[in-house]
Amino acid sequence: MFLSSLSLSTAETLCHRVAMIRDGELLIACGVDELGLASMRGVQVRREAPTAPERDRVPGIGPISVDGHEHRFTVTGSPAAPITALAELHVEDLTMTPPSLEDAVRTLHVPTPQGHAD
Repeated sequence: MFLSSLSLSTAETLCHRVAMIRDGELLIACGVDELGLASMRGVQVRREAPTAPERDRVPGIGPISVDGHEHRFTVTGSPAAPITALAELHVEDLTMTPPSLEDAVRTLHVPTPQGHAD
């Protein structure tokens, strides 16, 4: 059975395999367990100032989304480097959770800038 859904929680509950398509091109097709979720953590940080952490300086941090003082991103591998970097950035609160399928898709689906190929 093929299920197309924008509800990642539905896909995560019902599916054993996932595929991601961008601009009509198949980017990945694999089992949910093959997405590397075991080494990934979802991170939510509340900072004093609404500025994004510098992910280029911190290995293992995935795409960052910022909503005011709330910053959300994924960490792949050891969280030691990101935690050390965040310690210097006036963090008010930090939550690390097991990853969801949404975290994996967000990490894999980094938008391509216009006019640039993957």
